[in-house]
Amino acid sequence: MMNDKEQVRLATFILRRWQFYELNINKMKNNFHKWQAITFFRALQELEKEEVSLLARMYYKSPTQLYNKWYSAFETCKGASLEEVAEQTGKTVTQVRSELRVIKIKFAKRYNELSNEPKKITLIRDKTNEKGA
Repeated sequence: MMNDKEQVRLATFILRRWQFYELNINKMKNNFHKWQAITFFRALQELEKEEVSLLARMYYKSPTQLYNKWYSAFETCKGASLEEVAEQTGKTVTQVRSELRVIKIKFAKRYNELSNEPKKITLIRDKTNEKGA
C-alpha cells in the first residue's frame, strides 16, 4: 500500500501527461501506455468537477511542455506554479497546496485500483488456461 507522499508523487507523474494522453491515445501502439491513458481518464472521471478544474489549471493548461524524442511528441508538461493557480482561483498558496494534495491522493488511489483490474483478469484467465491444458 502506498503512503500519501507516494500517492502524491504518482498523481503528479501521471497528471503531467494529461495533454499527451488526450492527443495521442488513438496513436499509441504500446498497449501498456494505452492502458495507462485509459486508466487515467477513468480515474479522472470519478473526481468532482471542481477537483478536475483545479488539476486542469495546474497540469492541463500549462504552457510549458517537454518533448519526448521517442514519441516525437510533447509528452509531459511542467505544470503551473502554485502561485499562478492561487492567483487564478483567488485562494492562498497554502490553500491550493492543501487542496491539490487531497485531490491527488484521491486520484492516485482510484488510479491504482483501476490499474490493478487487468492483472486480476489476467491471473484468472491464466489459471483457467492451465486447468484446460
